[in-house]
Amino acid sequence: MTEFWRRVLTGNDWLGLALIGAFAHMCYITLLLKGYFATDLSAFYAAGLAIANGTPDIMYDTVPTGLVIGTPERVQSLMADAGLPIDQTPPYLYPPIWAYLLAPLTRVLSIHTFFDVMMGVQSFMLAMMPWIGYRIARPRALKAPIWLLCGFFLLFVSTTNLTAVAQNQLQITVTFITMLGLLALTRGKSKTAGVLIGVAAALKIAPAAFGLLLLIRRDWRALAAMAVTGLGLLAISLMFGGLPLHLTMLERLQDINAATILSRANLSPEMVLYELRRVVLSIPPNVTRMGTSPVFDAPAWIQILPKLCFLGALIWIVIIHLRHHTTVGLEALVLSLAVALFGPLSWMHYFVLPLALTPILFTVFTPRTSWRWVIAGGFLTSVTLTVRLSDLNQDVMWSPMPGTGYYLALFVTLLIHAAVMPRCKTANGEISAISAT
Repeated sequence: MTEFWRRVLTGNDWLGLALIGAFAHMCYITLLLKGYFATDLSAFYAAGLAIANGTPDIMYDTVPTGLVIGTPERVQSLMADAGLPIDQTPPYLYPPIWAYLLAPLTRVLSIHTFFDVMMGVQSFMLAMMPWIGYRIARPRALKAPIWLLCGFFLLFVSTTNLTAVAQNQLQITVTFITMLGLLALTRGKSKTAGVLIGVAAALKIAPAAFGLLLLIRRDWRALAAMAVTGLGLLAISLMFGGLPLHLTMLERLQDINAATILSRANLSPEMVLYELRRVVLSIPPNVTRMGTSPVFDAPAWIQILPKLCFLGALIWIVIIHLRHHTTVGLEALVLSLAVALFGPLSWMHYFVLPLALTPILFTVFTPRTSWRWVIAGGFLTSVTLTVRLSDLNQDVMWSPMPGTGYYLALFVTLLIHAAVMPRCKTANGEISAISAT
């Protein structure tokens, strides 16, 4: 019996331990947050409810002064008619297809049952990410059980993970699917990788950026699978929702992109630059820093610079890969950081993917340096530090700055390190940058 359990726990890089930990995490989180009203996920349910009631036109309503917060007036009426809280549902910003698929379920599932089911599924997904990240990286200098214990610890201390869980954020599902696609890519399963990344991109647009990893590898089968999956789901979405709804969704995304969102949950360098500029120039605050507010008076350079950084990251990935054949893991980590940092929004839960890919650091740096990054990340993104700094947010949004600074420093360090350090071939013929210090 002892030998049986040893094989179950340690086989395939300790998959058994990962499954046990994920199941325990699922049970704990589901019981802890049972009945909890997940505001972000409520937007998903409200969109399905609007379609079920024959009013799909209200799906993309927004609050004029909110964009990403506040409950639109017609959505308030919709929630009130269903006997649900009227002021806790933010605007819906996903493609119409998912709301249409959910619509029939709103007739048989109450919103709290829907939340509980999604919490169970997504908490399990989140707890499996340390293991999947380890399998993507395959670090020789890091033992699986050590990383799994560390990964489980980060689940409970990092605002990145806890914010995703507290909001029952669909980003968890998107990240999980994306990671499975990256894992398939490292295993040479091109079609599977393309399909999974295509599905993730159909849920949220951002994962489409990982198509670059398929392109630079000239993995035409994976690209074709991604294109067929993505375009197929888009066609179904257009069939359900029609072109006007999709154009409205794009308009909402453009509105968000035109604003600078001030929030303690936003780890955007754009917001940090905006706040630091105010401090240096002694500009008084024009909106409260204790909630979430969009501002439209940011100088053009503050909004342009992040976009240039994102474009630079894409060019860097292409150049470095062509010159050195860097690994999927390293490129995925850099790309995930670029998408999270420099996209239209940089909510804390968008960094679930970079955090899950942390084992890749052990293929880039020495173990000592890698552990320093892990410990620094655990501290600078910790709930304790964020909550303490939140008390200082009256005039300046200080609390997100340590987390933003950490991810930005890691991003820049990876760019520089992979370009200048010697390379060592990995088992699959790709090359990983490893420091001698």
